[in-house]
Amino acid sequence: MAKISGKWKFNDVLTLVGNMWYVDYSYSGTECYALTIGVAPPAINNLSLWYETKNIGQVQVYMEGPGWLGNYKTIDFGVTEQTVDDSFYEWLTANATKVLTIADKLAIITANEQKVYEAGLNKGGYAGGYADGYEQGKKTEYDAFWDRFQQNGTLTYFPNNTGVFAAYYWGFNNFYPKYDIKPKNNASQLFYNWNTSRGDPAASLKQRLEECGVVLDTSQATNLNLIFAYCSGITEIPTIDCTGLTEKSGGLFRECGVNLKTIEKIIVKESVTFANWFDNDTGLTNIVFDGVIGQDISFAQSTELSADSIINIIEHLSLTASGKTLTLSKAAVDKAFEESEGANNGSQSREWEHWIGTKQTWTISLV
Repeated sequence: MAKISGKWKFNDVLTLVGNMWYVDYSYSGTECYALTIGVAPPAINNLSLWYETKNIGQVQVYMEGPGWLGNYKTIDFGVTEQTVDDSFYEWLTANATKVLTIADKLAIITANEQKVYEAGLNKGGYAGGYADGYEQGKKTEYDAFWDRFQQNGTLTYFPNNTGVFAAYYWGFNNFYPKYDIKPKNNASQLFYNWNTSRGDPAASLKQRLEECGVVLDTSQATNLNLIFAYCSGITEIPTIDCTGLTEKSGGLFRECGVNLKTIEKIIVKESVTFANWFDNDTGLTNIVFDGVIGQDISFAQSTELSADSIINIIEHLSLTASGKTLTLSKAAVDKAFEESEGANNGSQSREWEHWIGTKQTWTISLV
């Protein structure tokens, strides 16, 4: 006797043989106790399939010729396995396919893992035996996936706001790109919402890309809106080139919280605007700019910014811009430029007065 459980979906066309099988299942929430195949009345020679329900009687669902008579193709045998007649199991498996759950798929992968890699070993003839075959099998699967996903390195178009590598599907547990990531035009929300909610520990994206031997090149991106927003799972972001921006892009690194410590470099031009770029980046410590900052910019909540980072920001403020404001955390300035350890008086120090004096056309605000 065979055993059966879960959801099954019938084929578009069935092979019908006259019979009646007693089995518990449901369709669209309607409970049934048997399936019947027989001649459809009145005096029609075409065979039909009926569901024998527990409450509303016999329901004709399929007929030779017309085919399915409604939305009846998926039936559910429940979570617990039940024993069924071998003839029913044989007919079902010839006419329907089980709808696999995630657990089913993982079980199949586990059961077939050795066969897959042994097949890779036999095909490649690796002298190292099973271990080499196993690793080669993994590499073959890796290459096949990333070749297709990244179009053999030619993928440059990322539809607006789709978050191609966003946390809906991606994180450090599965992000191992094979090719450079070079978005042209739009790169909005590219890594949106990488966080630690799924158990991935916070880690360095810069390091992961280096491990994979690839780079993130945003120099041709015209839109970087929210590219790293809400990325509390990233501790270090690689160089981001913003010189190609032609659209206003807000919140690039916002809401990354305490975990984001370092942005390797941000390359800008004087026209780039910084709306909400660093909102609630409370752990941001190290940042380097290249180019000219010509618009209002705020690090109001970045209380851990280092002295080197603050000096770098001031050094890159435009010499010609006027009426613009740089906003910094007073707590960060007091700590970074304190005159003695623990004094926490950096905003009154001579060093701080020196630096704000180098950009007198700017308002430098401490909050």
